[in-house]
Amino acid sequence: MRQQMPDEGALKLAKTLIRRAPRSSFSRAREKEERVVQTSVINPPNKETTMNIRPASPAEAEAAIDLVRRSITQLCVEDHQNDFMTMEGWLCNKSAKNMRAWIETPGSFAFVAERGGALVGVGVYTGAGDLLLLYVAPEARFSGVSAALLKHMEDSARALRLPSLHVSASRAARRFFLERGYLVQQQDDDIFESEFGPEDSNELAKTF
Repeated sequence: MRQQMPDEGALKLAKTLIRRAPRSSFSRAREKEERVVQTSVINPPNKETTMNIRPASPAEAEAAIDLVRRSITQLCVEDHQNDFMTMEGWLCNKSAKNMRAWIETPGSFAFVAERGGALVGVGVYTGAGDLLLLYVAPEARFSGVSAALLKHMEDSARALRLPSLHVSASRAARRFFLERGYLVQQQDDDIFESEFGPEDSNELAKTF
């Protein structure tokens, strides 16, 4: 059976009526909802995305050192391999008393990064150019905290006219520093040099 083709004029009229047909309130509401969802994904609430880096205060020494200890325990497994003695040796000087001293001692510069009212990073460097601490909260890993905190400390060191910053990097953090311009420093007493070779030394420095 041959299918009858619709009249060309009737087709044009039908298309015109479809274009002019008013959208239902449901369709308009659905489109509005989709726009809101898309906007919230692209521009999340400031509370979740805004990070503030500032000098640490003595009152938050305990919270800061707790973050440091959790970061070492959970994020530096590549270094300590969950070995009890290795972890104890690493954590033995990570006390609230020492954190308070790093915050209060002249010539020591301690900073914290906070987001949404919670501490997410801790960094400390000295006037001698030694980067003592740079740790991020496990729950904030890979969110830009370490990079932002390091840049803040580098800018601070430049403002003090320090020629460079030196860090004894963990294996977990070594690549992070190398990607940001830190260079391997060969030292005679570097245990990593004797075990793995000079190119794998954990002593790194960046000249400004």
